[in-house]
Amino acid sequence: MHAFGRAGAQVLDLEGLAAHRGSLLGAMPGREQLSQKAFDSALIHTLSGFDIHKPVFVEAEGRRIGGISVPDAMLGGLHAASCVRVEARREDRIAFLLQDYAHLFDDPAFFKVQLSKLVALHSHERVRQWHRMIDENRCAELFAELIDRHYDPAGRSSQALYTQLPHAAPMLFRLNDADSLEQAKTLLAQLDETAPAVG
Repeated sequence: MHAFGRAGAQVLDLEGLAAHRGSLLGAMPGREQLSQKAFDSALIHTLSGFDIHKPVFVEAEGRRIGGISVPDAMLGGLHAASCVRVEARREDRIAFLLQDYAHLFDDPAFFKVQLSKLVALHSHERVRQWHRMIDENRCAELFAELIDRHYDPAGRSSQALYTQLPHAAPMLFRLNDADSLEQAKTLLAQLDETAPAVG
């Protein structure tokens, strides 16, 4: 999403406004979340700066981003909006998590506490296995497990809320490549070509 912004698109970064990546493990190190009131004010301020004649790109989010609630009106708008299905290879996603979530292994006790909150979804034995991976510093293997067993199933479940998603063509994005800005520009150009004519 940041690459889209650098490529000149209008981007609404809800996770940035909330200072949280949205998942159970999404707390940003060294940053406290805003209050709900401060988040709402920041959201209104950001929205007021957009050009209403141009599209705004927003990453799909759930109702909650950490301790913040996304307003119902905005959530309803997102669920009904046109969609872009940006896909990434599994190995690229693992590499991205190893980079952006490496700090979790610096505090294994906290990491385990967070994963323990998933017991109801994944069983005590599964979570104990993830705890062992933390103890053995099996970072890539753990993130692969979380992608396959937690994040992807949860994502597929929430996709049903996005009514226009079945009409979205998939577009591959290589998360970790140095040319992320050029990739974003290419994707935006492709979207311009496929956008319906107005007038």
